Amino acid sequence: MMNMTLIFRASAMVCGLVLLSACGVKRQVHRDLHQARQEVMFNNITLQADDKGVPVAEITPHSDLLIGHRPVRLTAHQHTL
Repeated sequence: MMNMTLIFRASAMVCGLVLLSACGVKRQVHRDLHQARQEVMFNNITLQADDKGVPVAEITPHSDLLIGHRPVRLTAHQHTL
């Protein structure tokens, strides 16, 4: 389920950037896409809840799940989701 969030965010980002390219800002779109690609490849994606009592969850560039900065063991099936 967490990987679906990553896929949704990346898809939404790409769709938004494609729309911007239609507005004549192609060069900026390429820079933004490159930056987004770098962020996903090298930085964790943070998932936060509105509830302050819930620990922060992160997905690493290697698709590992961290909750409260601690790794959570996932099955092979969960990694494919």
